[in-house]
Amino acid sequence: MDPTVALSNCRIIHPAGFGGGVEIVHATHAARSFPVRVSDGLGVCLKVGAAHAVVSDGRAVTFPEDSICVRFPGCVWSSELAAARFLSIDVAPELVPEDLGYQRMHFLPPAELPDIAILAARLERGADAFDRQEAVTSLIATLLPGARAIAGTRHSCVDRARDFLADHIDDDVTLADVSRAAGCDRFQLIRAFKHDLGIPPYAYFLRLRLGRAQKLLASGEHPANVAVAVGFCDQAHFTRHFKRVVGLTPGAYARQARTIARVNFIQDNARTVS
Repeated sequence: MDPTVALSNCRIIHPAGFGGGVEIVHATHAARSFPVRVSDGLGVCLKVGAAHAVVSDGRAVTFPEDSICVRFPGCVWSSELAAARFLSIDVAPELVPEDLGYQRMHFLPPAELPDIAILAARLERGADAFDRQEAVTSLIATLLPGARAIAGTRHSCVDRARDFLADHIDDDVTLADVSRAAGCDRFQLIRAFKHDLGIPPYAYFLRLRLGRAQKLLASGEHPANVAVAVGFCDQAHFTRHFKRVVGLTPGAYARQARTIARVNFIQDNARTVS
């Protein structure tokens, strides 16, 4: 079978910022088989479909129903004909840390990894390099040795990262910038940040930006000017994030803030007169 047939009628995307080192494949439901191939980098594949047989490093194994397959660099594998749809993310070896090591192909319930569909959407649509870098790093970090054995104490690197992010709200920072300031590698940073604060660095950074945006909007600044002032690349990107987190568009929030300010002014004047 021609290897290209396995990916026929698939949508293949190489997100910006990785020099082609990250590949996303969206496969519609169809009967496909994959001839023997060697995984160059790290592969994570979310399959929706019935269980079927695959061969990994010369061993016959079963790809369970509706589950995730993880392929480490160097994995030799093939798959029999099976009907399913899948979403895969492959990360080039130069983006994978050396201490990832090697494990045979294995399978996980979707709940044990970051949501693959959401992660792919971040990679495809994220306007910020920081956001895209964090998406890939957070996925890899969950697969590193000891990923689920983080100490219970708070991490000083998180405090340093928080200080750095607070000082650079309107700057175009990258994950590498934050990890340098924190004094740890990006994988340790992602894991420690989520352990200590419950959210990854980019989500924290985004909320710092939106908090400042709320203050600027309430002070009367125009939404377009606020988007630039807090570091968003365009107003549409700013509006999308603002509405998702705050629940209102920037314009609606500004109008509401002005209304509240007028009501407070009238009430203060009334109390003064009385």
